[in-house]
Amino acid sequence: MTIKNNKRERTLNRIKEVLAEEVPKSKLLVFRRTLYSKLNSRGVNLYERRMDKNQSLISHILDDEIDILQTVFLETLKDFNIVTKKQREKLEKYI
Repeated sequence: MTIKNNKRERTLNRIKEVLAEEVPKSKLLVFRRTLYSKLNSRGVNLYERRMDKNQSLISHILDDEIDILQTVFLETLKDFNIVTKKQREKLEKYI
């Protein structure tokens, strides 16, 4: 369980870094909504889990859903044309 938890924390931290560095502030809200919508379509409904409106939705991801999050996150980056193919390959290795 510790290995999965470490992977979860590491992945969440890296995603937050990429969001802060790569996603333009003007696209951030739409990007997040798209990401959450795609997760929801794959059976990961973060809106149902959030009890406090001040908490980050992404912090409610479960350990066994990290792989889904990684895939959907990279797909969403591609959809928004935020990173080039070379950068995306680097991110895939990084995440």
